[in-house]
Amino acid sequence: MSAVTKDRLGGRSIVFGDDINTDVIIPGRYLVSIDPIELGTHAFEPLGPEVQAKLKESRVVVAGRNFGCGSAREQASTCLIGVGVTAVVARSYSRVFFRNAINTGLVAVECPAAVDAITEGDEVWVDYEAGTVTVGDRSWRQIGQEWAEIPVIQYQPPAEWGSTFEGAQNFQMGSTEVIDGEECQIIFFHTPESSSQAQAWFGWWVGEDTGLVRRLVMVANVHYMTWDNSDFNQPITIEPPVSANGTPVATPQATAVASPAS
Repeated sequence: MSAVTKDRLGGRSIVFGDDINTDVIIPGRYLVSIDPIELGTHAFEPLGPEVQAKLKESRVVVAGRNFGCGSAREQASTCLIGVGVTAVVARSYSRVFFRNAINTGLVAVECPAAVDAITEGDEVWVDYEAGTVTVGDRSWRQIGQEWAEIPVIQYQPPAEWGSTFEGAQNFQMGSTEVIDGEECQIIFFHTPESSSQAQAWFGWWVGEDTGLVRRLVMVANVHYMTWDNSDFNQPITIEPPVSANGTPVATPQATAVASPAS
């Protein structure tokens, strides 16, 4: 998915190194202005017009350690907003710059693993509601103070459902939710448009203890449907998820009840 929402920001990236100071971000002679648009025309001016041209085409600034070191000038964050940058992803920040980013509404994320994975020009997406950073087909989620990579999961679509899940893709593990006293792992996936059906997005709530599909949600372009477990009455097999390197993932269980009642 490559779309901006109220909680998800991003786009093309521009990459800088360590110790990028505020004099590089916005030179002191322009601090007489507080207008973000005007300041944005001078962002990273000391690095030359080629860098500035790349910056105008970018939506995410990626940097190494200690980004925004130097003075406490708030214009170092507002100039980035003025030039169209929606988020910064760095290994670490100057404490003052990070505080100014919060004050001015610039999304600033400290995620070293994502920085390692980014090549200039890559699309980078920050979902601050979900607490994730996504680069291509790799994503990281913040758990407390640490970042964990979300495994790329592949499934064998259940044969018992016929063509309903043919070509299913983009499987992701979501959060967990308790249904009828059982902790359920939420699994999301997408089925592309085919000759027999429109494209749709599915969510399965799979019980971690019983392996039952406790709830299923389907969203298509023109309608939305949801079923609870009482609507399922035929057993099917869900293949255990496998990460990109072939390592099995522990959940969900291999057998589930998930065929809709007639």
